[in-house]
Amino acid sequence: MQRPHSPNQFSLTFSAQTPPASPALVLCPAHLLPGAVVALDDPILQISDMDIREYMRARFTYDEMLAELTAISHLAEKRRRYGSRAEMGLGGPRSYQDVGTAESVMDWMHEHELRRVNQIKLALQGSA
Repeated sequence: MQRPHSPNQFSLTFSAQTPPASPALVLCPAHLLPGAVVALDDPILQISDMDIREYMRARFTYDEMLAELTAISHLAEKRRRYGSRAEMGLGGPRSYQDVGTAESVMDWMHEHELRRVNQIKLALQGSA
């Protein structure tokens, strides 16, 4: 008797996943947590790169998008100054200092924050 088999299906769209529960996150100051600026479950994160420009431009002003970009960058800078990647659930550094790439503030952003930065940059292209 054959059992029906359903192959694993993987989504081709971005999905912001909640970072794995880390015991270290309880040590992270509240103002530095992953959802401090961009909510982990923000539905805008699900919008494709092809559609995000029009979507964001229709709903946010240039100044609002720039303010969010600045807020994300400032949060990442605060994390960098705090200095404990493990407590913030960030894992190891993303950059490769051994080959000459300097650490940047983006190394201190969670994946969903990097996604939002990309979305804002796509929406800001050519506007002003």
